[in-house]
Amino acid sequence: MLHDFVQSDALKRVCRGLLGKLPSVSMLPIRSLISYAALSPLALFNNVDFEVEDRVELIDAIYDLHSQCSSGFFASEIQSGIESFSYGDISMTFTTISVLIMLGDDLQRVNRESVCRLLRECYNDATGSFLLSREGEMDVRATFSAIATCKLLNINLKEKNEIQAGVLKCQMCDGGFGQSPGLPSHGGSTFCAISSLLLLQEMGVMTQQSVFKKCARWCLRRHNRGFHGREGKDDDTCYGFWIGGTLRNLGYLKYVNKDRWLTHLGNTARYKQGAFAKFEGTKIGDPIHLCFGCYAYAYVTESANVDSIIGVPQHCVDAVYAFEPMECK
Repeated sequence: MLHDFVQSDALKRVCRGLLGKLPSVSMLPIRSLISYAALSPLALFNNVDFEVEDRVELIDAIYDLHSQCSSGFFASEIQSGIESFSYGDISMTFTTISVLIMLGDDLQRVNRESVCRLLRECYNDATGSFLLSREGEMDVRATFSAIATCKLLNINLKEKNEIQAGVLKCQMCDGGFGQSPGLPSHGGSTFCAISSLLLLQEMGVMTQQSVFKKCARWCLRRHNRGFHGREGKDDDTCYGFWIGGTLRNLGYLKYVNKDRWLTHLGNTARYKQGAFAKFEGTKIGDPIHLCFGCYAYAYVTESANVDSIIGVPQHCVDAVYAFEPMECK
């Protein structure tokens, strides 16, 4: 039944409806996140040629804002035209690039020099970490977004060893990772940290296997029927993406009870609405849990090929233009 649901007309209508009703004046993060949430299910269970009305118009609008930003992509559309706030945001830069490739764009119009300026503005030499923006907070989400962006654009960061050390400082004694050193372990932070370390390994900076094993044990302890992000919390659909994805990336998904996981997803699916809800008892679904529920279903059933380290369908990543390496100076 879930197989039919993730490819149902009801779900597709919700996704396409979200894309057709994006806020045009409000905050760009809402547009980028909703676009990511709406495009992911379409890209996961169809193919790269899925129909999206006004695809070219949306791509052009994204690049128009990019051209007005001094570094990367804006966090807010309101920043456009205000010189003192014309800087970008690392998390929204990665999210927006993910949206572009799911729309079928090859990223050739991305200004890599502008992205490098953003990375330099936000990197902290003392900690080996990144700020989310020039005046934003510093945590492992920003580090993941920075490294994942570098992968997609083939940008080389010379401080890879220092960045790895900054991520490792976020691992707690229980094996999970907090947003920053000393903060409690959390499912979203753990995904960002492990994905960062795995991407750094692709770039030649290796991490001891004991780090991954300790983390995998923490992730497996977050599994009841579905997954929960912290000790004592209820299972939440979205952690099938964050923690299920982490276990998949570490090669530990085989230790998960997939029947229980599918039961959880079935209980959070809202079939008539065409969405997934946050909890089994939540009546109304929402775009974010619709997106992450579809990724979770793809992981548990292996029904779609996903680059689960960065959280984008593999065929979209494969279609990205093969950039020449670029040093981030």
